[in-house]
Amino acid sequence: MKQMSETGVLDADTKRLFVSDVETTRSGPLEVAVVYFRTGYAPGQFPSETEWDTRLMIERSAAIKCPSIRLHLAGAKRVQQALCKPGVIERYFPRHTATAHRLRSMFVRMWALDEDVQDAVNQAMAHPARFVLKPQREGGGNNYFGDDVRERLSRRDAEWSSLVLMDRLVPPSHDNIRIDPAAASLVQCSGELGIFGAILADDEEEHLNATLGYLIRLKDVAANEGGIMTGTGGVCSVYLTD
Repeated sequence: MKQMSETGVLDADTKRLFVSDVETTRSGPLEVAVVYFRTGYAPGQFPSETEWDTRLMIERSAAIKCPSIRLHLAGAKRVQQALCKPGVIERYFPRHTATAHRLRSMFVRMWALDEDVQDAVNQAMAHPARFVLKPQREGGGNNYFGDDVRERLSRRDAEWSSLVLMDRLVPPSHDNIRIDPAAASLVQCSGELGIFGAILADDEEEHLNATLGYLIRLKDVAANEGGIMTGTGGVCSVYLTD
């Protein structure tokens, strides 16, 4: 982000985004076709107005953004919580009630703490193991489980109202062989299926919207979170049973 702030230039008329001072045999600035964000997912990655201005410059450009600010926000916990409200998901399927019903059947209850949800907060304080408390963060390692849910709910600081409370999912567990650099061991695991998709669109048209694969992540059943990059989870393959 810092490099783009120093070398990026947006043409105000054409919305084309260029970068200068790039090591290349070509003379002059290069036009940016695609911006892939490997940063910008945590508040600490925007330490000053410079980073915010740079993100805005990129968003205003004609370059393809991965993700665009719309899709970036769509993955936020607060948006997920809003979709759980009665009648919201149905707005997007006005002529497909059965589809909306099937989607809603896979949701769990979620509450935004800046709304009137004291009953849910009371339940979480009394039975914290049944809930997960999530801040507006990505990448894993930021959620609250068990007694930490009660402790965090009791601290009403500036971030409190942005937290999202949800029912905790308890997936089925099974034995599996975990292989790491040290050894292979038999462990009891639970898995998570993630679906890869791609969407390419502009303000007027959706050019591509497709399912392109899947990933199964596995973690120790006793672990709260299982991130592959953080070393607390691993990749697994599909094993179908009756």
